[in-house]
Amino acid sequence: MKFLRRVPVDPMTHGTDWGKRSVQDKADSTRWGGQNVFDVYTTFDGTALDGTKYKDW
Repeated sequence: MKFLRRVPVDPMTHGTDWGKRSVQDKADSTRWGGQNVFDVYTTFDGTALDGTKYKDW
């Protein structure tokens, strides 16, 4: 299992204000439990060309 060493810059918001997930969080959780960061997702509310929300990718 691998964890992020640092949180990268979000190309949509140009900041580091990502939504975060840890291994202990459920896959569809929108709140970070505060443990080791395992996954990040954008908080940008924009829509992609295919009609899906960027934050759902």
